[in-house]
Amino acid sequence: MAKIKGTAISTVVRLLKDQGSPVEVPDSLRPYLDGRVLVASWYPEEDFFSLLQALAEARPDTEKDPWPWMGRSIAHVDLLQIYSSMVQKGSPMGTLQRLPRLWRLYHNSGRADVGQVDAHRAQIQVADYAYAEEEFCRWMKGYIAEMLRIGGARAVQVKSLRTGSLDKPARWLAQWRE
Repeated sequence: MAKIKGTAISTVVRLLKDQGSPVEVPDSLRPYLDGRVLVASWYPEEDFFSLLQALAEARPDTEKDPWPWMGRSIAHVDLLQIYSSMVQKGSPMGTLQRLPRLWRLYHNSGRADVGQVDAHRAQIQVADYAYAEEEFCRWMKGYIAEMLRIGGARAVQVKSLRTGSLDKPARWLAQWRE
């Protein structure tokens, strides 16, 4: 069973609670909102995506697609608070190349790879991951973009090249200016 670290769950729970009005979630997810999430524990990855779905539904209609916003928001917390040591200030590529290590800190399944295309472009891939479908790809698009911005990139563009599955990796192409 695919698992994710409690740090990821706790960030989504915080974003849900910041929505102002009570958020509707299935009864099976209620303990995350009402109880305590242990950041060092592993939780079902399916619960993480169910919480993200609840957050997507709770977002005001200020953005057409809430998934990239959620990716940016979670990357912001991850890279400026929890794992700030992963940021290589002034080096977007150096920061992005730490994504595989960051992935392993959060996930017990799947694999993230970063390949440098040239000085300002990279191809990112997530393989062997059961949740690499449409919404995840839009979420990762925002996460990758924010990771690059935090590393010092400007004019960031991330394009989804392919959604994935267990037997087909998801891919993105990122480009930026420094």
